[in-house]
Amino acid sequence: MLAYFLGRKSGNVTVQQIVSNEVIVRKIAEFASLEVQGNASIRSSNLAKDGSFSDQMKKLFMENTITISVPYVAKYGVNLSEQKIRISEENKKATIYLPVPKLLSYELRLDRSNFTSAEGLFYSQSHEDFQRVEKNLYTATRASMENNSMHLENAKQKIMQVLHQYYQPTGFKVTVIFGSEKPVLVNEEK
Repeated sequence: MLAYFLGRKSGNVTVQQIVSNEVIVRKIAEFASLEVQGNASIRSSNLAKDGSFSDQMKKLFMENTITISVPYVAKYGVNLSEQKIRISEENKKATIYLPVPKLLSYELRLDRSNFTSAEGLFYSQSHEDFQRVEKNLYTATRASMENNSMHLENAKQKIMQVLHQYYQPTGFKVTVIFGSEKPVLVNEEK
């Protein structure tokens, strides 16, 4: 009987430690980042492509068209160095406060890029032309990825899913609050 009661008492302590262990929840949130891969491309040309005579002459003598296609890898998640993680628990309910997910890294894989160019008879392209187009590609696609609401929402869902799996064996209901947003109950019965 004594072993039963001692085991029961220490079992409750273990659950309490698991629920409020900020270090483990921090690691889970960091590992739950969302990785997105795709292809970014840009085309820069001095042609109007309107079929006019001047456009045809420009194509023959002065065309300057550069097309660049580069694979990218973007990672979304929560930056836990900006905000301290908070966990509160009460009556088998845990509330976890995390920063809002955002784009953590964006990498163009230039080792797998494809460049094509077309130039007229009297025009030769320089390295500056390619650098300008590459810079425009990076700036435009990074801004697009930072504001991509679908990827940001998928990052939230992935973090909540991983936290649900972590807390499921304890029987705790988990609520996640990202920044100052409305609370989201993670393991809600459907």
